[in-house]
Amino acid sequence: MQKIAILGSSGSIGVNTLKVVRHLDPRFKVSALSVYNNIDLLEEQIAEFKPDVVCVVDKAAASFLKAGLMAQSECFRGKKDL
Repeated sequence: MQKIAILGSSGSIGVNTLKVVRHLDPRFKVSALSVYNNIDLLEEQIAEFKPDVVCVVDKAAASFLKAGLMAQSECFRGKKDL
């Protein structure tokens, strides 16, 4: 199984990459996701793909990430963490 990181998972390329991963599911494990500030979509992606690590670049937006989802994945905030 290949582990992959999707930087910009809420953008069009990231969303389409995750569609491909869904199709090839047994071959890939999404181990990391990052977004700038789209917390709603990131929460859906965390619930589906259960990555080991997530990063939200916008620190203010990161504060809205649900605590339960943060417990599933290690969560980083800000440009330095990315």
